[in-house]
Amino acid sequence: MEAPLLSVEHLTVSVQGDPTGKELVKEVSFQISTGKISALVGGSGSGKTTTGLAILRLLSPALRMDSGQIRLNGVNLLSLTEEGMRRIRGKQISMVFQEPLNAFNPVLRIGAQIAEMLQVHTDLSASQRRARILELLKIVEINDPLRVASQYPHQLSGGLRQRAMIAQAIAAKPRLLIADEPTSNLDVTIQARIMELFRKLRTELELTMILITHDLGLVRELADEVVVFCGGKVVEKGFSKELFDHPGHPYTRQLLEASLL
Repeated sequence: MEAPLLSVEHLTVSVQGDPTGKELVKEVSFQISTGKISALVGGSGSGKTTTGLAILRLLSPALRMDSGQIRLNGVNLLSLTEEGMRRIRGKQISMVFQEPLNAFNPVLRIGAQIAEMLQVHTDLSASQRRARILELLKIVEINDPLRVASQYPHQLSGGLRQRAMIAQAIAAKPRLLIADEPTSNLDVTIQARIMELFRKLRTELELTMILITHDLGLVRELADEVVVFCGGKVVEKGFSKELFDHPGHPYTRQLLEASLL
């Protein structure tokens, strides 16, 4: 049996200095299979986004990881130095954030921000980087890549910003892409197009993906495997079809019933 690409083992995240020892993530364990789309689902405050940020060690200074291991190809990411993690971020694991307008640097053009990723993680020359930026924007189906590359984040529509962020995220050819509520701020038509883009990238780039969402419609359509969070804990996990057809935990059943309303 093939070893998982990513393994989260007994991860616990708490609030720094909280006298009650409040834990946002409690003994969470799951595995991500190579080449699959795995969904982390649950309501607001369930711990799914905190877990996604913990994988990249991008937690707020107000939070701390108390215990656990996060293994990428067998290497415990929590044992790496910050310099070691910088080599991982973008190159082996990349993230598409919920709100690109906040994630992008507002004073740098889109092309410059993608170029920075390429400069850090590839050996491309300046001219090769310029060509690669346009190629990446075409891959995410932006029709006028030269114009978009020259613009600032605030000058783009929500859909274009999301595509530009995906282009930046795949620039260094990561093995694992984490997408945190990637369609929550988009209208239904654009949501469908972004999800179709993820499906295409998974096939063409052989990406493994973690989809963090509360939208079970997206999960049913895209995910191979599902991990259900409730109150900072994993309450159920399994193959998507089996979980939708035969949910085992009462909270999973509640989520499914709510999604049908």
